[in-house]
Amino acid sequence: MSLLLYCICATPALRQTPPPPPADVPVTLRWLDADDLAALVAPAPVQDDVAAMLAFGDVIEHYHARLTVVPMRYGSRLSGPGAVVAHLTADHDRYAALLELLDGCVEMGLRLPLAPTAGGARQVQDSVMSGRDYLLRRRAELAVGAAAEAALDRLDAALAGLFRRRRREQGWFAGQQRLSVQYLVPRAVLDSFELRLQDALAAGWLPGAPDAVLTSGPWPPYSFAAADTLAAFPTAVTSSP
Repeated sequence: MSLLLYCICATPALRQTPPPPPADVPVTLRWLDADDLAALVAPAPVQDDVAAMLAFGDVIEHYHARLTVVPMRYGSRLSGPGAVVAHLTADHDRYAALLELLDGCVEMGLRLPLAPTAGGARQVQDSVMSGRDYLLRRRAELAVGAAAEAALDRLDAALAGLFRRRRREQGWFAGQQRLSVQYLVPRAVLDSFELRLQDALAAGWLPGAPDAVLTSGPWPPYSFAAADTLAAFPTAVTSSP
C-alpha cells in the first residue's frame, strides 16, 4: 500500500513528549521509526482533492506546533513501511541536519510586485512589439527587479539577527510577476521580527504601494525543508502530479 509522507522528526523528541493526534483527521496516522528518526505516514488517498490537501496541511500544522519537524509537500509518497525505513536510513544525515536547522523555527514570507502586466497580455504584446521596444521594456523590467533586490537587501539588514536563513525567488502570482522572499525565524524572536517587518513596510522604502506587498506566516518551514530534501532523492520519494 502506498503511504503518504507528512513529516519527519527526531525519535527522542517524539518519545519524550508524545503529542496527541489531531482531532477529526479522516486518515489513520502512524509513526515509523528508523534509529533516531521517525516519519509520520498514512495510507495515500485514492484520489487527490482539495479536502485531502487541506487535511494534510492541518496535520502538519498540528505537529509543527508541538515538535520540530521536517514538513513534506503534499503528494510525497513511498511504496510501504519498508521503503519509509529505507529512506530515513539512507537520508539520515540530511534529515538530522535539517532538524537542527529548523529547531524552534517558523517560516515568514512576503511578495513584492515587479510588473503590472499579466502573463497572457505579456505574451500577446511580445508577439507584436518591435525589437527595440522589447529591449526597452526588458531594460525597464530589469531595473524594477534590481530595485526590488536592493530593497530586500535593505530589509535583510533591518531584520539582521532575527532570522537564520532566507530564500528569494521570482515568479508569477495571481497574474503578476513578483519577487518572493522567505525567512526562517526562531519562534523566540517572532514578535520582534514581525514588528520590525511592519516598521519596514510602513517606512515605504519597499517598491510598490504598501498594500501591494503581501506578507504571510507564520507557517511550517516548507521552503527550507521538503523542497531540498525531495530534490536530493527523486527516486526514493515521489510527488503526485
